[in-house]
Amino acid sequence: TYLALIAGENSKFITDNVELVEFARQRNAHTPPGLYFPLTCVLSLEKPLSDGSTVMMRLIGADGIANFIDRDFDLNPVTVLKAGVAARLRNDGLEHAMAKDPGRVQPMLDLYRCRTAQYALNTCCFARHPLTQRISRLLLRAGISFGRGNDITLTQEEIARLVATRRETVTDILNRFAREGVIELHRSVIRILRRDILRTHSCDCFTEEMKLEKN
Repeated sequence: TYLALIAGENSKFITDNVELVEFARQRNAHTPPGLYFPLTCVLSLEKPLSDGSTVMMRLIGADGIANFIDRDFDLNPVTVLKAGVAARLRNDGLEHAMAKDPGRVQPMLDLYRCRTAQYALNTCCFARHPLTQRISRLLLRAGISFGRGNDITLTQEEIARLVATRRETVTDILNRFAREGVIELHRSVIRILRRDILRTHSCDCFTEEMKLEKN
């Protein structure tokens, strides 16, 4: 839908300006500037902290768009949590489309405002809410970004990095969720059994994030 809005009546826009990029599972992935539409991969935008740890600013799967226009690799590292393919809209094609039809600028600004609000929401969430709520929210978000189904291929070490805590703390919380029948823990896979209970453990930030996505 978004690409169709930018392309307008130019049927060749997609073939001329969009390319498929394949990502392996990795940290600090090389991502040339552009707009990325994850198809089968899942990307995590992260923010380094002063103590050397990182926190997740945004988790993006087939439900979202990653904006890497003029991005700084040192300030905004990208981790590929699930290997796969993304469609990349190159900056020059985007600039050409906007120059040809200035009416497309407003939808772009609306998208950027939404993304900025999501980053701010995550910042407040990590500053104010307990780990149990943050981990619950991360699992709910990952269940959406990883596509259909409830299996999440995140390691406990990765979850710890994304919520800025120790792996042992994540293990304790996940084991409690497993005892409550909320999730099942398998080798490198977390299976969500009771999404409704996970929502009760999560903070209101998840509901607000879903509202931003809808908008």
